[in-house]
Amino acid sequence: MARVTCDILYIEGNQDDVYLFERALQKSGIPCTVCVVARMPQATSYLKGEPPYDDRAQFPIPDIIISDLAFHADAGVQFVHWLRGQSGLAHIKLLCLSSLEDPLRLQQISDLAIVVIKKSLFFEDIMSAIRSTVGF
Repeated sequence: MARVTCDILYIEGNQDDVYLFERALQKSGIPCTVCVVARMPQATSYLKGEPPYDDRAQFPIPDIIISDLAFHADAGVQFVHWLRGQSGLAHIKLLCLSSLEDPLRLQQISDLAIVVIKKSLFFEDIMSAIRSTVGF
């Protein structure tokens, strides 16, 4: 049976990118709710259910986390290791938007069980990845 909706945690500090992503998601017709946090520490607090994210009805555990982890360097890698070590959260799919061309860095990201998607202005590839990840 196909899913009815999904929850996305979008880690992005650039408000222009947030706007473009939310607009692309709306145009795609994919029925997902999005919570946006600007930084990794906020994402960790969200996932732990710490205030101000302690109301799980308002801030549910996401099905997907989307970020450009490549630009967060060590903080992004630490976040992924922490997430994968949390038994109740390890199932969450990670999608990394990236404009990186460095094959070594892209392989390092892929080795962390993160789906790497080429960043584009219109977010076509990420919408496709969301559809396939959550079964829409």
